[in-house]
Amino acid sequence: MAGSMADDDTPNLHSRYKEKAFREMMERGTVMVHLDPQRPGVIVPSQFLTQQVLRLNFAYSFSIPGFHIDGERVSARLRFSGTRHECSIPWTAVFALTLPDDGHEGVVFADAIPSALQDYFESGGITEAVTHVRLEPRTEPVSPPTASQPRPNPFAVVEGEGQSTDGPARPRPNLRLVDDA
Repeated sequence: MAGSMADDDTPNLHSRYKEKAFREMMERGTVMVHLDPQRPGVIVPSQFLTQQVLRLNFAYSFSIPGFHIDGERVSARLRFSGTRHECSIPWTAVFALTLPDDGHEGVVFADAIPSALQDYFESGGITEAVTHVRLEPRTEPVSPPTASQPRPNPFAVVEGEGQSTDGPARPRPNLRLVDDA
């Protein structure tokens, strides 16, 4: 039967997993939340709502006013350009959680990757519902975009020790799949 209980519970299961991962990672330090600000329920300053990706850092040591985590979302009064804004990030909008102070180790959630980036992540091997990753610094310079060459994808997904040639002009991190075994 369409719309079975299992299908209806899937977003809740993913949200609970994201909440649990976020809480565990918060115990280790700063957590970078990678989200699609265009998803329903996202509340951030309006200038960010049209971006494909928004990254926000959270840490217990930040003493963020109104900081709240539950099974549906993380919310807080965050500072942007010196002004505090009420923000609410539903777990359904979160497609990755990483630890910027720990090699950007973290997880990518395939079900929430923004549609504009899905092909890119799939080509990098991120097809499982939850993929554990580690970001590694890019060592080679990359040419800036030109009129004939569009701006490279801001994410460079690599498997093993290989290096991608896509990326911005300045050194940026790469995603590398990490085996749980």
